[in-house]
Amino acid sequence: FTIPSVIAGHMLVRRYSLRTVKSYSYWIKSFILFHGKVHPPELRGAKGEAFLSCLAGECRVSAATQAIVLNALAFLYNQYLEQPLESKVNFVVLSRNANCPRNEVVSLLNALEGTPKLRVSMLYASGLRRMGLLHLWKNGVRSCNVY
Repeated sequence: FTIPSVIAGHMLVRRYSLRTVKSYSYWIKSFILFHGKVHPPELRGAKGEAFLSCLAGECRVSAATQAIVLNALAFLYNQYLEQPLESKVNFVVLSRNANCPRNEVVSLLNALEGTPKLRVSMLYASGLRRMGLLHLWKNGVRSCNVY
């Protein structure tokens, strides 16, 4: 057994969604590999902060991804290992301007046609994320033959 697979079983018994289990397992495995396969109880405190800061610096992951990683590490220590993390974790958060200039959006929409244009327009106008759009597309818009 590997640690991520044991943790995945622990999460499934507690009825975590399969997507959450896969995500947390991936990030916990990455955390362990980042620190040279050292066992997690030995990687407390500053080691978690170093991993989260490295994700922002070298990997340039979004703040939302860092939050998911932090939740995965919190689950690992608080729920699985029962060794609570410190209440305050300090790490570098990558800040990006998430807004795309309007003229770029208009240019993108003008370059698309048909179904892709409709999907991108729906994403832009509604603020949906990709999975939300796919769920809506599968269960709603496509079955109405609106497009």
